[in-house]
Amino acid sequence: MGMGYVWIDGETVESSAAADRCGVYVFERVHTLDYRVRRLAEHLARLRAACEQAFGFAPICSVGDLADDIAGLLARNRMTRRVSCPIKISVAADARMIVECESATFGAGCYLRAKMPSLAALQYDMPMPWGGYPSSLSEQAEALADLRVRISGAEKAIRLDGRMMIAGSPWSVPFLVKDNHVFAPSESTSVEYLTACEAIRAAGLPLHVRALSHRALDNADEIFTVDIMGMTSYSRIGRRPLSSTAASRIALYFR
Repeated sequence: MGMGYVWIDGETVESSAAADRCGVYVFERVHTLDYRVRRLAEHLARLRAACEQAFGFAPICSVGDLADDIAGLLARNRMTRRVSCPIKISVAADARMIVECESATFGAGCYLRAKMPSLAALQYDMPMPWGGYPSSLSEQAEALADLRVRISGAEKAIRLDGRMMIAGSPWSVPFLVKDNHVFAPSESTSVEYLTACEAIRAAGLPLHVRALSHRALDNADEIFTVDIMGMTSYSRIGRRPLSSTAASRIALYFR
């Protein structure tokens, strides 16, 4: 877990108390800076919808109370106010709600990461139950996909479904760039996707949402993903190098 304390059902306790968490859970990751959470109302609405679909109940907490609890947890873990820190909010099938601090970033706000990992395409039908909301099942399946492509020397998998169409994870939709046009393989209601779309449009780049086959990977000038903490642009797909010109421009408009 990395941090000394976690929040469980209204109480801040030592992180070892969450070690016995078992079974499936749904979750949202949120972006904090200066102990304040960005777009918490949107994240909480998605978490409630995920719980209702997965378990038949919704967590009972207000945006204001949760924001206060997260600020208290950050302070208890002595996280600095000067850099951004991701927080994972999860709800398990037994109705336990757990809030955890993850490792702080090296900067304030969303930005384009300096590290540009390598990509490899992998045909792998990741289980996406409950309408594609983030869950322990999809999290573990994505980790397994990344592990499989490391055998070929890549660092990250870009997933293809059974029809060889490009697919994303519930928290990180891939975007392809060709001739300064941005393409997404599907729409999403995630905060990450909506944040990316706002930045792409603010940068003045056309955005097209359409099904994309594996052949699009051979023609893309750039490939990037967006998560709640920022953007990752990829250095190559297979052996073919990629640029990051459009991604650098889009990153200027993140909010």
